[in-house]
Amino acid sequence: EWSLQAVVLAYRGEWRIEHGFHLLKGSPLSLAPVYLTKTEQIRGLLGLLSRAGRALTLIRYTVSQALHQASETLTGLSPVYPHVKTKSPSAALILAAFASITLTFVQQADLSFVQVSPLTPLQHRLLALLHLPADLYQRIADILTTHPPFLSEA
Repeated sequence: EWSLQAVVLAYRGEWRIEHGFHLLKGSPLSLAPVYLTKTEQIRGLLGLLSRAGRALTLIRYTVSQALHQASETLTGLSPVYPHVKTKSPSAALILAAFASITLTFVQQADLSFVQVSPLTPLQHRLLALLHLPADLYQRIADILTTHPPFLSEA
């Protein structure tokens, strides 16, 4: 027999397959009624959305595990409640923390330049928790500077 507290803790820590379905049905993936008629289109959309759901689950899991191993919590993820601490942030909140990053493209004659906005301490911490390099966005800017996708070769 388990105590009520033990049952509640076991339930909260349980891995639930419903979480994946929730990602597909709600925000951020929002599999709403879609008016596709071709089987290939439906399969393609579901395949893409299921991969996106797996990526979101991996992001959440990786950050949660890293926080657990470091016995830490994160604050500042929620714009509504910036002082709330969490050990298990949602992937939507993690990705939203990077929404303020901007890439500025400047092109003049044959010269192109890409600048990335500086990262906040929270963004640096999230990159570390995700096991990504701290200069990830600068690397992207450097690649875009040398290989700009928006310039035609004509």
